[in-house]
Amino acid sequence: MLATTPSHAARRARLVGSLATPFALALAGCSGGGEVGADVAPSADGGPADVSSDGASAESSGDAASLDDAASDAPDGGDGPWRSALYPEAWTPDFTGGAGQFLHDFSYAGYHRSESALPTDWPGITADVTAYGAHAGGVDDSAPAFAAAIAAVAAAGGGVVYVPDGEYLLASPIVVRASRVLLRGQSRAGTRLRFPSLVGGSASLRFVGAAEPTVGRVALAADGVARSREVRVADASAFHVGDDVLIDFVITQAFVDEHAMGGLWDTGANSAVGARKVFFRRTITAVDATLALARITLDVPLRYPTKVRDDASIRVDTGAISECGLEHLSVDDVVSTSDALADPRAHAISFERAQDCFARDVGTYATASDATHHLRSGGIYVGASKRVTVASSAMEHAQNHGDGGAGYAFEASASSEVLFVDDRASDVRHGFIQNWDFGSSGLVFLRCDAEGDTAVNSGFSMSGTSEFHHRLAMASLYDGCHDSSGFNAFNRGADSSNAGHAATQNVFWNVSGSGAASRLRSYQAGDGYVIGTRDLTVRVVADLLDHALGYDLGTEPTDHLEGQDRGAGLEPASLFDDQLARRLGR
Repeated sequence: MLATTPSHAARRARLVGSLATPFALALAGCSGGGEVGADVAPSADGGPADVSSDGASAESSGDAASLDDAASDAPDGGDGPWRSALYPEAWTPDFTGGAGQFLHDFSYAGYHRSESALPTDWPGITADVTAYGAHAGGVDDSAPAFAAAIAAVAAAGGGVVYVPDGEYLLASPIVVRASRVLLRGQSRAGTRLRFPSLVGGSASLRFVGAAEPTVGRVALAADGVARSREVRVADASAFHVGDDVLIDFVITQAFVDEHAMGGLWDTGANSAVGARKVFFRRTITAVDATLALARITLDVPLRYPTKVRDDASIRVDTGAISECGLEHLSVDDVVSTSDALADPRAHAISFERAQDCFARDVGTYATASDATHHLRSGGIYVGASKRVTVASSAMEHAQNHGDGGAGYAFEASASSEVLFVDDRASDVRHGFIQNWDFGSSGLVFLRCDAEGDTAVNSGFSMSGTSEFHHRLAMASLYDGCHDSSGFNAFNRGADSSNAGHAATQNVFWNVSGSGAASRLRSYQAGDGYVIGTRDLTVRVVADLLDHALGYDLGTEPTDHLEGQDRGAGLEPASLFDDQLARRLGR
């Protein structure tokens, strides 16, 4: 954990002095949000709160908008309709409250920014795997037949790989490396893919593009501003409308110090200092080279300041696969218990280096040989990707609930604008989670449900949660989600290879649990937001144990809290849906 933590005032002064952005202004404003229990009081310098000598729980109670120029319509009690002070009826994406707090526009998440429904008609040829020798009886290996059908569709420039109902034994992973390929089962209940072999920390069914290009970087000539859709460069001749781009910067010591992460991000085997990390994955919509500093306009706003100080740059991105999909089938990748425990980072399905792709109506199932488990470890993983939708799918009953990254049902890493919608997780370690390293932003978990999350560490079982897990996940949203264990966003310190601050500018909107045992802990770096909850014990001020563990170190100001236990009356019920309707003029 941190040896020392700068005072609240000192931290604000440093951030504000470094860049006058909405984020910096938010830190400079009032501390935002939750009233605290009577047994907790802020320290004299505005740092982490002290807990009373009786050790009572520091639960948040009541509702506080903490804005100077907007007032919540929430009544002083009951379940009547109310609006967040941060989301008035006349809200626009540049709305900022008097305390400098604001909600990002999350509506860009998903396949083609959710601007149209997922496709049902798919262009190109149709290749039935049984015509290539696949066996639906679940005995003979059908992996070569699947590979041949995929190759045929890829060679034709795209189409459908069709899998009729039946069980298909796949003794090796299925990999799609071409764009415009849809793997379509006949039905989720009847089309079953069984992967009985160990794959060593990868996925059994993979959609994967080429590695990110490392050349062609052009330095930003001015700091990029959170919520802005533009960046400036001295020479824009390398960029054109329609180019996919990566925006990155170096994890400098100044960046580490700005976030009070000394001793975590700057030391150890997983030190980030000096490493260049991609933070935003975007597409160019306009280029104006006539200005003194050329302006590049992006399809999605920036989610955080990108600073010249940190050698921020932009480069054209090539090699990602696009227009790929998976639908109407179920998977099982169960192996022996010992093999499952030895392979915690295995996933059933992955999208890696993908854009404008989707999974829909995908499930898991139990085989005759193991009626208890469906998954070896993880379910659906999205990594280094953008504009991906995972819809109406269920990942359930993992063998491995242990540490090392096991049992994550729905997981996103280093990705931008990914939408998980109407999905279900049960009997896993973590239901819906952001994980591993910098560069996650604009993730949306919409109407997702998790039941029975259980973490097993050194033989001891405890509740898992849906959560932000690693290195500053930015501007992401849990919207209308339920988790029987709860939700987390805090400083994870040295856990998970020096994860440190796991979250900033993220929103929990109209989320629910299953009663007093379900906890939502939001101690985010800078501002975080909890707006409308049901059946959850909410903490935006740490209790004795959380404070002792350092979960709140360097996370000031206190996160914004409104509408605790009044989520049922929150309007709109879905922030994402309402923002999308506003953006599209619906």
